[in-house]
Amino acid sequence: MKGKKMDIQEQIASVWQNYENNKNIPTFIKERRYGFYDNQQQKDILVLGIAPIYQTKSVCKPTKYNILHHLGDEKNMNAYQKAITKIVINEKEKLDLSPWLTYMDLFYYRTDGNKSELNTFLSTLDGIMFLIDQLQITKTSLEQIIQPKVIVLNSKEAGIFMGIYQDQVGSVCSMGYEFEEIQLNLSSFSVYKIIGLLPNIILGEDKTMKTNLIGTYVICYPSLLHQSLNLEAPPLLPQQIYYYRELVGLEKSTLTNKEPYVSTVDVDLLLNHAFLYRYRLKGDRDPDAIRADIILTDLIEFRKLAPQKMVKAIFDKVSESKILTIHDILELFSFSFCQTTFRYKRAILATKKTAKRNKNLYFPEPFNLYSNQFFYVSKFWSIQQRRFLEHWFVKLAYYHNN
Repeated sequence: MKGKKMDIQEQIASVWQNYENNKNIPTFIKERRYGFYDNQQQKDILVLGIAPIYQTKSVCKPTKYNILHHLGDEKNMNAYQKAITKIVINEKEKLDLSPWLTYMDLFYYRTDGNKSELNTFLSTLDGIMFLIDQLQITKTSLEQIIQPKVIVLNSKEAGIFMGIYQDQVGSVCSMGYEFEEIQLNLSSFSVYKIIGLLPNIILGEDKTMKTNLIGTYVICYPSLLHQSLNLEAPPLLPQQIYYYRELVGLEKSTLTNKEPYVSTVDVDLLLNHAFLYRYRLKGDRDPDAIRADIILTDLIEFRKLAPQKMVKAIFDKVSESKILTIHDILELFSFSFCQTTFRYKRAILATKKTAKRNKNLYFPEPFNLYSNQFFYVSKFWSIQQRRFLEHWFVKLAYYHNN
């Protein structure tokens, strides 16, 4: 059904017409009319809100929005658009997810930004049915048009209506998706994966209903609404969204036998180095793809080793590849660089004299790291530090001679 046209305005207008004379729906809600985002294309990333905002300058008429219109244009964006820009564009990393992005709200009534309208709807049967009729439209758009790989929720309430918190609020007004929580997480936010649909009598569905969103990741990011005000809240990064998007592709390829079984190591490597996997997913075989494939093979081998052996193997590979410059060598002698890059409290490299004086701290065999010059490497690394070392290696190996 992907690509099928959907006249969302006609469907919303029908709902408003059905409740036009209903006294349990506040008059001001009906007078404001509705707002909507006219999504007519599949998009991999969806930011999902609750309802469009009604402001003092807003006009009481059906309104089509395009919250992404000024995305990335600092002068013309409002605070919410700026917050969305931060989660999809990272100029430093040259990562721009905006071509894969769209926006939608669960409901189409226009709100002044507080939760009083929502509580009013939930207090009467007519109000609940008013919400359910809107959810039907939203779910159709999700399933038939957008079919996202990653959904970012801007509030806990959005999670409730998706079906995440059913153990807390019951099944009233939920789209009834079934989730599993992801334990291996890239951030401090809750992340879930859609694994099916629960029987949903309210939306007229039973256990035979299927969903096109199996495998879709849902990230709960409630501070998105107030990110510009809450500077202490940890940000959701574009890299994190990109990793989950790539992970969906890898998992679906595995289900269709296009890729080998996805091991725990594969998943962890994907979450940490997703850009290396994109070539495998696309089937590219250009020089960049070949280099990425070699690095992935090395990483998988490294992960099989005990901590000290893994560190030694990485520096053996660096020595063999001759990828270090004199600048790189000097950085590994710098306390501040090693602290910042590896969270290591001392310099990683040492001369023969220093290593001999502190022989318990360094590997006994020196490494030929630059122009037939030998250096000694610190051998005590925590799991977290080894991850930083792995990132350092990937950056060197991939961008060497690039």
